[in-house]
Amino acid sequence: VKAEAGAEALGLFKQLSRLAAGRKIFVDVTELESISDLPKNVLESECLVLLLTPSIFSRPFCLLEIYTAMKNNIPIVTVEIQGIG
Repeated sequence: VKAEAGAEALGLFKQLSRLAAGRKIFVDVTELESISDLPKNVLESECLVLLLTPSIFSRPFCLLEIYTAMKNNIPIVTVEIQGIG
């Protein structure tokens, strides 16, 4: 959820980009062209990194990402977000 963890997501993206050895890192909030592509993007991922914000489980598109990953045995890595900013 961008308002709750946008800065953290950007920082994590930068760190992962340096460590990922040329692998593509998909960030839904900045790279998603169509919401209908969301399941496809999750299916093309090696894992889903889930930032645990206070409203993560009340957002339909976040739930769709989680469901798609779980249904297809895509590992989910959770990152606890404490506070905002």
